[in-house]
Amino acid sequence: MPCCCWQSGGYFRFFPLWFVKRAMAKNSYNMCYFHIADLLVENNGVMSKGDYENYFKEPGTLINRYKRYVKSNLGKAGAFEKMTALISSTDFINVETADRLIDWEIAAVVDFESGLSLALP
Repeated sequence: MPCCCWQSGGYFRFFPLWFVKRAMAKNSYNMCYFHIADLLVENNGVMSKGDYENYFKEPGTLINRYKRYVKSNLGKAGAFEKMTALISSTDFINVETADRLIDWEIAAVVDFESGLSLALP
């Protein structure tokens, strides 16, 4: 039972809607979640070196700060409209209902320590 998780923070914002829909159609179930910060168009600009280092606890080099800026803002301009289009064109259920419908005896298991997908016996 393949699963695919789509989220607004990066992949959803980066890929066009037709690509997301095509990828979702290949799976027996998908999970989507959206963070409000990824749907707001506001742009705070490149962080100062001090703010970056305080928040991310890593060197605030110009390259690191610009990479974070691009990662945080790429595709935000159309993300809300894309999410709205996905929701209006796709049948979704809540997690509680999905939990009841999924046959967990045959669902794949991910070992987070090794990063491998392991099938249940």
